[in-house]
Amino acid sequence: MNWKTLLLGIFLLLLLLAGTKSESLWIDEGDTAYYATQQTFAAWKGHLLTDTNADCQFPLYMFGVWAWEKIAGNSEYALRAANAILALLALASFGIIGRQLGFRYLWALLLIQPFFWFYLNEARPYMLQISAGAVLLAGFVSLKEKRGTGLGWLLFFTGTVLLYYATLLSFITLSAFYGVVGIMVLRKEIALPKKWVAWGILLTLALAPGAIYYLQTVLRGVGGAKIWAVSPLNFIWVYYEIIGGVGLGPPVWQIREIARSMIHSGMSLTTFTPFLLAAVLVLGIGWIFISSAWNVIKQIKKESLQGNLFVILSIMLASIIFAFAGISIILKKAFWARHLSPVFPVYLLLLYGALHFLMADNRGIARRVFGFLLIGLLTISSFQVVCSKLHAKDDYRGAAQMAKESLKDGGHVWWAGSWHCGAYYGLPISEGVSTSPHLILLQDNPDSMLRAQSEPDLILISRSDVYDGNQTINSYALANGFHQSDSMPHIFKVWER
Repeated sequence: MNWKTLLLGIFLLLLLLAGTKSESLWIDEGDTAYYATQQTFAAWKGHLLTDTNADCQFPLYMFGVWAWEKIAGNSEYALRAANAILALLALASFGIIGRQLGFRYLWALLLIQPFFWFYLNEARPYMLQISAGAVLLAGFVSLKEKRGTGLGWLLFFTGTVLLYYATLLSFITLSAFYGVVGIMVLRKEIALPKKWVAWGILLTLALAPGAIYYLQTVLRGVGGAKIWAVSPLNFIWVYYEIIGGVGLGPPVWQIREIARSMIHSGMSLTTFTPFLLAAVLVLGIGWIFISSAWNVIKQIKKESLQGNLFVILSIMLASIIFAFAGISIILKKAFWARHLSPVFPVYLLLLYGALHFLMADNRGIARRVFGFLLIGLLTISSFQVVCSKLHAKDDYRGAAQMAKESLKDGGHVWWAGSWHCGAYYGLPISEGVSTSPHLILLQDNPDSMLRAQSEPDLILISRSDVYDGNQTINSYALANGFHQSDSMPHIFKVWER
């Protein structure tokens, strides 16, 4: 490593840390914080082995954030800052890929991806999955370009371990990669030296405990929420978020609501007029992919088409997306763009290839200008994701402060939200149970149960689709003379006497 690379690495780390914010934790981050703040490894392990939420199916991240918290602390910023190191690993992996393919600025394209910046600022496992996927992809590209020599197998096996223990769903991505590599080894397009056969056996042994653990989580009924029905809009929003439209159009929290209800919640064409730039970005990137793919097919001889890296990666990416979509439909559980985090690096490499082809010197000035326009829109979208209040997280910090003030004054509070976040921000909650008779924890309670509780002075409801899906709490508030507070924390609905 020369001094220029070192200085660039330091600059990028500082940039990533600057893009990390200390705003309130939201629902899912509250679950992460609960893992991170376990006092001992035994307590952490005990929660991992009994947790019935999908968080336990991200074992490597949950262990990493637990260990990180013991060094960096448990502030919102500290919990998210670990992602900067993981993001640096992803950038380094793209640097390796770029050198092998002659794509000098491939790593820089990652820095203008709204998807990347959004999950950099999330204390969740998705940046780990992006980074693990980037290492895996770096290994795959090296194997193909150097025919099994060099660091290809080391990177490929390292990416495998990281991704495998990062998420249960890694089996989809790993199946695609290993299927292709296996075919290439059999066709002698990639060499498999004996020492790497031995390492492969050790790798299999290293992955076996994970298979047993993941199977155990499935058998005990672990799974994610099935609140949102699978619909065509759901798949459209996945594309929209991956492409990077969220910084120019509706933010992620609004997308979830639209996709869930399939009704635009009173939004009119006028509401979406400022989002025309997002449409240009989304349609523009779609067009350059189709255009470049068509030209590649026309220009490459049929006999060499099978071995073309971008054709292989395109088929792999499409197969993985179809697999996710099929599982989503079968399980009747909506999937989101974040579930494709492991293959986001594949998309990014294909995007760079498409832009490279579009902006080639012989393609004409108009196409180059259009390419720069798309790059500019991605940059603006990324800036918006980092800086705009539209992309603020659920304000559990502010909601908990309102609840604490009411409790301090002797009021009764109903809390319909994440108890993990409530406990993190100092509400009297222990292991999902209120330790104060003045604080009642609610979630989708039938009306009869609501009426059996002490009459509240303050009702705080987080996302209604999650914590009041039947609208019983809101109906109770309306029927009993409550009015909505003038100052409501972001995403919350607050009812007062």
